[in-house]
Amino acid sequence: MSQLRIAQAAERPAQARPILSWPVQLAAIVSLSIYLHSLLWWTEPRDMSLFQRPWFEHIVQYGSVGAFAHPFSNYTPAYLYLLAIASLFHGTMAPMYLIKLLSVAGTAFAAVAVADLIKATGGNPRGALLLFLLPSAVINSALLAQCDALWAGLPVLTCTGNSFPGRVAASLLQAIGIPELVTSSLAGYEQLALALAQDPQRLAAIKAKLVANRDSAPLFDTARFTRGLESAYISMIERQRANLPPENFAVPNRN
Repeated sequence: MSQLRIAQAAERPAQARPILSWPVQLAAIVSLSIYLHSLLWWTEPRDMSLFQRPWFEHIVQYGSVGAFAHPFSNYTPAYLYLLAIASLFHGTMAPMYLIKLLSVAGTAFAAVAVADLIKATGGNPRGALLLFLLPSAVINSALLAQCDALWAGLPVLTCTGNSFPGRVAASLLQAIGIPELVTSSLAGYEQLALALAQDPQRLAAIKAKLVANRDSAPLFDTARFTRGLESAYISMIERQRANLPPENFAVPNRN
């Protein structure tokens, strides 16, 4: 019996001991996170002057409830509600820093969600803490952040929504030829995320497809986009010269 136990123990794969203990890892993550965020805390991103600050000032002017009497943004309502809550603290610090605190809070929520996903796939949820190393103190728009991820070869999983930001990723994935990463419901989004996390070969195939499409699909074809934009301008000028009223039109292909 003892020989059998020894043989069974020998067959078990040896678990590699971490180089650093968990308390040391946690301290390193927290320290690096604070350092990265402190570097970017004073940076004002382009989105701040174009979108976030005008929205915040609108809410402050009309009140956290009255501001929603008339549409003032095409962004996700949940984010605007959080912005309205942040407006209650107007005057305690500059609007940019209140908005950035919302971004950091969003990172915390994402970490909890990722930890739940890792746990569901049998991994160690502690890895989700690495999300705090992301420079969330600099706010990126949905378009820019997702384009950067796709260009870097990182698949983007999305669930289509009713607002403009909820459809940006779906449009990008269609343009780069990977519509299989677009889901139509939160349940489908969760199922696909779990399926990809548990199937490394499938995920690797999608990554390979993304890298292959990056240089041929319309999304990053700047020359093709330029020709299309020029065609749109030409079509508008032709309609104006013909004294035709403005209307929606499809851009003709002028290769």
